[in-house]
Order: sequence, then C-alpha cells, then structure tokens
Amino acid sequence: ENKKIKNRLEAKKGQIINIDNLKCEIIRIANPQITDSDNGNDSSMVFKIIATDVNKSMIFLGDAFIRASEELLENPNILKSDVVQMAHHGQNGVTKEVYEAIKPEICCFNSPKWLYNNDNGNGYNSGILKSIEVRSWIEELGAKSIQAFNGDYTLEFKDDEINIIN
Repeated sequence: ENKKIKNRLEAKKGQIINIDNLKCEIIRIANPQITDSDNGNDSSMVFKIIATDVNKSMIFLGDAFIRASEELLENPNILKSDVVQMAHHGQNGVTKEVYEAIKPEICCFNSPKWLYNNDNGNGYNSGILKSIEVRSWIEELGAKSIQAFNGDYTLEFKDDEINIIN
C-alpha cells in the first residue's frame, strides 16, 4: 500500500497484455503461501514478452526458486523462449529442468562479477554459491551469456536472428 500509487492493477496468471507489437504473458504470480514464508524470493512473478512481428521472446524469472520451479514445470511448453533473464541473478534460482524447458539462445545474468564468478574474495569459485554450476547448465544448452557487469546491452530481435549490441 502506497498513497503515491494512483493506478494499481493486479496481474493474474494467464493474463495477456498487448502493447503495439509486444505481447506480455503472465506465467506465474506471487504465491501467497510462499510470500508469507522465509523465502519471499520464491514468490517472484514470471512473465514472457513476445515480439509478435518477429516471433521472438524473452522470459523474466525474477528471483524464482525451487517451489516456483515446480509450478513452472507443471506447464513446461509455455516456458520456451529465445532469451531468459536468469533467476536469482543466475545463482541458485530455478532448477536445471526449467532452463531445459526454456531452451534459451541467450541468457542474461543480472549479477555483479563476484557473484557471476562465485568469488568470496579468494578467487574464482571460492564461495558457497551455485553460480558456476548454473553457468555449466547454460553451457550444456549451448546458449550465449550476457553479463550485466560488462555494461549495457541491446537485444535486436529480427525474423531470423537476435543481435547482441554492446
């Protein structure tokens, strides 16, 4: 609740929002059982944006985690996307099976370099995080990775390709 918010709409699972040539599909909304738990991250909304003129898509996983993975895999066909915003900054978010269902061409890691490299200050993979394991899943899928710590990127969706512009 915030008095500054004048127009508030609550998203619903399965809702479609069309804006010009973009279709936004709400795949998952906050699960109240999880929202009130000790892992609010697992209550992240998941949505997919589809550029209808070129039939390319990007799925946004937020901070989705294990329970979200279970919910998402109830309908894995809806997950297929060309680009994915990696869950929980690309570290210990959704399961490998979710990424396998997405089958991304490009993965966007919105993390600082230390998190991407699981560096607790003692060098590459010196921490307790699962960043390197998640990165290995992406390598197995043959997807390209974009790292936020390398600067801003633009993704240009075309009929037959996605260009990464840095």
